Amino acid sequence: MGGGYTGTMAAARLAWRGRSVALLEKHELGWGASSRNGGMVHPGFKIGPDALLKRYGDRGRQLYRASLDAFALVEESIATNHIDCEYARTGHLYLAYKPGHVDHLEAEARVLNQEFGINARVLDRDALASEIGSPVYHGALLFERSGGLHPAKYYTGLAQLARDRGAHLHDQTPAIASVGPTLPAMAATNGRLFHQGGKIWANG
Repeated sequence: MGGGYTGTMAAARLAWRGRSVALLEKHELGWGASSRNGGMVHPGFKIGPDALLKRYGDRGRQLYRASLDAFALVEESIATNHIDCEYARTGHLYLAYKPGHVDHLEAEARVLNQEFGINARVLDRDALASEIGSPVYHGALLFERSGGLHPAKYYTGLAQLARDRGAHLHDQTPAIASVGPTLPAMAATNGRLFHQGGKIWANG
């Protein structure tokens, strides 16, 4: 359930493994943020890896590694399946707009290098100015494992990949109930879809 990036990638991966897959989407396929976003592709969460480890310990480490795996899956899927989405590995910068932010960025760089083997480094003010052409910021964390793409073209490629592998994608088909357990089914506005196996909710 859910025809965005998560649901469509899951459909493609499951169909690739020989499973019978039906995807239900309430709106158009790729509706919302999956086709209308800034196109930034990078691992991580709203809070940085240093905070993840301090707050959640080994669970935080697992979460960040999962985001690294997700990033690698996106790059692999684009390259292997020749998805034309204007993807480029560009890297990105976390900027220090106050002097005190530099210490925080240095701590993040240490965690990324020591815990996850990621080549991340802090640029001082002069090095950053030569990179971006502005002396406004006090430094930055340069994170190379990231890129950018055209979000709608990427989604179109994922949907075609899922279809090519035999998945059935149904838009304008909201799932309204899970029915069972004797004969498991998903009730939708235009009928019922009977299934054996699991359900993946990928609708946020």
